[in-house]
Amino acid sequence: MENQGLQLFNGQNLKKDNETGLTIFGNQIVSRSGFEISNGFRMFENLVIVESKAKGVGVEFLSGIKIFDKNGKLIIDKSVEKGTRYDRGKVLEIVKSSLLRMLSEASASNPNFDICQAEGIINEKLKSAYFKESYEAITNWYNELLSNNI
Repeated sequence: MENQGLQLFNGQNLKKDNETGLTIFGNQIVSRSGFEISNGFRMFENLVIVESKAKGVGVEFLSGIKIFDKNGKLIIDKSVEKGTRYDRGKVLEIVKSSLLRMLSEASASNPNFDICQAEGIINEKLKSAYFKESYEAITNWYNELLSNNI
């Protein structure tokens, strides 16, 4: 079943950014300073994570993160400090902490809620969302090495 969250991007030009793993959507704007401003998304279970970034020569900055549910409802809108360099690992940590904070608040009255268990599950699934393509690429490369040496 296709993720309903993708409806957020109907009718928009989509292109894959191999450096970040994001699917870039909408218009890319070049600022007066020469930075290319763009938005990209990645799927995470039934959520859509949208990352705003500014790319210059040799540097890329993160400017914000939004998380939408499968129906397109904004559930997290996280701005980041100006000058924050873009790094998938850093974005993953921001997303994880934002989701855990929101989940903790929503589960405050549930005595059975286990934050450590939630963190473990979210962490593993986020790693897949952020690094799956890299893991697959390195595994394919290794398998090619093995097949060439036999």
